[in-house]
Amino acid sequence: MNVRLLPGGIVWHHAVGSAERVDFLRALLKSAGHDVLFMNCMSPPDTACLQMAGAMPILVGRYEAVLDLSADQEMRLSRMHGKFRNRVRHAQNLGLNITHRPFDPKRDRGFIERERRQRQERGYSDLPLAFTVALARQASQDARIFIASRNGQNCAAMLFLRHQRAVTYHIGQTSDFGRQVSAHSLLLWEASNWFALQGDLRMDLGMIDTEKGDGLARFKLGIGARPVSTGATFLYSTLTKPLVRFVAFIQRHTAARAAEGQSGPSFR
Repeated sequence: MNVRLLPGGIVWHHAVGSAERVDFLRALLKSAGHDVLFMNCMSPPDTACLQMAGAMPILVGRYEAVLDLSADQEMRLSRMHGKFRNRVRHAQNLGLNITHRPFDPKRDRGFIERERRQRQERGYSDLPLAFTVALARQASQDARIFIASRNGQNCAAMLFLRHQRAVTYHIGQTSDFGRQVSAHSLLLWEASNWFALQGDLRMDLGMIDTEKGDGLARFKLGIGARPVSTGATFLYSTLTKPLVRFVAFIQRHTAARAAEGQSGPSFR
């Protein structure tokens, strides 16, 4: 049994109706066979379609920060928050050097180890680091690392994953000096410019969490990203199919009882 992941969900043509989406999703789920499939919705309406197709919601929807790369550089610069723009200029004036190249698991072993330690120290989790290494080995041109340095000394880095004509911000690291010189702001700006020149259309910066990471949320929105509402995360497997059917039965039964109650008393 394998585990399949569709982190970006399905991207539909606007002319595809709900009934067609449900039919396609049913065929997709059936093709999974005995594998376990996790799928994210990129829009709330897909939540209902996936439920009708037989998948089970396991996480509620959220807001993601999405940066539009299709606009020209001047337009994207004008969409920046003033404080973010000032940090970019601050880093530029300090003479930070930005380089980038395909991510190499062997060459960048230290980057992976620092991320492992950072997760332990700060108590957060993300996709397994083995996933990052495997992806870089399988598709070396789709994982790209951007590094900020000064006088030959690295002070910050960002790793991005490319997929189709989109980019996902994956891992970021910085030092005390990197924070002082606003290295991450400049890295994100330079990376967005480079990916835009490659023809990529959007950059996904991850979840907006104003409760646990207010500063990080401001950073993501500061470059001009907009909050985009996503649907739920779904699970499908042959083991969950009976449970999904049972829940659907309960929901239909509850809705029928509610409709019966609203119709008023029956006098005979």
